[in-house]
Amino acid sequence: MPGKYELRGDTIYCQFDGVLSLELILEGRRWIQFLPKEPMIFKLLMDLTEVGSSTITPDQASRFANTRMLADHGVCRAIVARAGSFGYGMARMFQSYGGIHLGDFIQVFTNQEAALEWLNLPSVVKDIPSR
Repeated sequence: MPGKYELRGDTIYCQFDGVLSLELILEGRRWIQFLPKEPMIFKLLMDLTEVGSSTITPDQASRFANTRMLADHGVCRAIVARAGSFGYGMARMFQSYGGIHLGDFIQVFTNQEAALEWLNLPSVVKDIPSR
C-alpha cells in the first residue's frame, strides 16, 4: 500500500512509498477528518524516504500546504526524507509554501531520530501498520 496512517496518542504517523499523488494525500486528509476529536492532535510525522516520484503539481502542493487539517492551534509536522531525493525536494517545497501563517511548524529531516527528537517522541518508528 503506497500510503499508511496511524494515530498514536496525540501524533499521526504516515508513510508513503513509490509515487506520491494528490489522491494519496487527500485520502489521508479524509482519514484524519474522521479521527476522534480527543486527544487533540498536535504532531505529525511523515516518512517520505521511499517516495521515488510524484504527480503533485507545485500549485497543488501550495494549496495543500496552506490548508489547515489538524488542530485549531499550531501543529508540529516533521517530514523525513533522504537527502537529495525527490521526496526531500517535495518536503522542502511543502515547507517553503506554507505552515508559518497557519500557526503550524514544519521541519524537514534526513533521519527519523532527529525528527522524533524535534517532536519530543520517545522511540524510533520502524514501520507504520496499514490502517
